[in-house]
Amino acid sequence: MNFKFVGPLDTFAVLAHLYKLQPHTWSGLQYRGEVGDKRLPSRSIPLRSHAKPTLENWLDDLPVHDTPHLEKWGSMQKLLQRARRMILADPLLSKALDNAAPVSRAMLTVLEKEGVVAWHCDDGPYHDRHLRFHVPLVTNPGCTMYSANEQVHMNVGDLWWFNNRVPHSAANWGAWPRIHLIFEMRRANGDADG
Repeated sequence: MNFKFVGPLDTFAVLAHLYKLQPHTWSGLQYRGEVGDKRLPSRSIPLRSHAKPTLENWLDDLPVHDTPHLEKWGSMQKLLQRARRMILADPLLSKALDNAAPVSRAMLTVLEKEGVVAWHCDDGPYHDRHLRFHVPLVTNPGCTMYSANEQVHMNVGDLWWFNNRVPHSAANWGAWPRIHLIFEMRRANGDADG
């Protein structure tokens, strides 16, 4: 299993502030490889990140903190709290996660229309110790996520776990950009076997 639907979330309250951030102007994150790497044609803004992210330390398991974007965005803080509670209420996921740990890294990512994220695996110490979740905030019927031999279209507000440790990809063949909230939670015992 490479995808797991966790449940629906009401994302309406975050939309006004999201559009104030003008996603069409985001330039992408150099340390995430979004600038100059055609395999990742997306643009993101960090909500929770480590203090001084660089391309060299992005895969390291470093402490994270709220960025100024999240500090000023109460409705997004509440959405992340609701998502965390929903995840920890799931019997399978709660066994795999450190129930005391807060949400780890979090970001908003835009995938433009006709954009395709090339197949890749997320590796390194950080990904060894975290599970990844997606919540679409804006989508269209032409958006698909792929993980190994599985694929899914995620509806707005649907909370999904997906396996980013196997080859995965994303495509937006729709008429407008896709915006996802992407965040991670720490595995139990902080290791890949958690």
